Amino acid sequence: MIRKIFENELEKWQKILQTIYIDAYGTQERGRSIAYDVLLDEYKNGHMFFVSQEDDKIVGVLRLMRRDNYYIIKDIAILLEYQRKGYGEELIEFAKRETKELGASKVSLGFFDDNISLRNWYEKHGFNSVTTFPFNNSPDPKQIIRVMECMV
Repeated sequence: MIRKIFENELEKWQKILQTIYIDAYGTQERGRSIAYDVLLDEYKNGHMFFVSQEDDKIVGVLRLMRRDNYYIIKDIAILLEYQRKGYGEELIEFAKRETKELGASKVSLGFFDDNISLRNWYEKHGFNSVTTFPFNNSPDPKQIIRVMECMV
């Protein structure tokens, strides 16, 4: 089940996202460390936050941001022990449906370019590469971000 979160769940959403990135990268350095007040501001300014649940357990998170006539997937992540069980596919397809229902023409996202398996996964779900650029906030000066988009 995928559902929109309430403001009082934002801190829990944040902690789950941090757990996922630490599990994936062993550190927050490469992952995302987003201050609660920043997320709260984004929540109050229209970013949409969702969770994927198995029974009462949150297993994944999704954050969408509107830009003109399209949406950006700011975060989409699944807890390590629930990966490769269809939750990511449910979230990405939900994001595409949700943004289309909201009148968007496309949805885009960015990720570390060296993650070939993730790029292949997004391509499998209809995303095409648009551009790459250096990730200026990275401790690794050679880190590149790939941007992909999907027409909805």
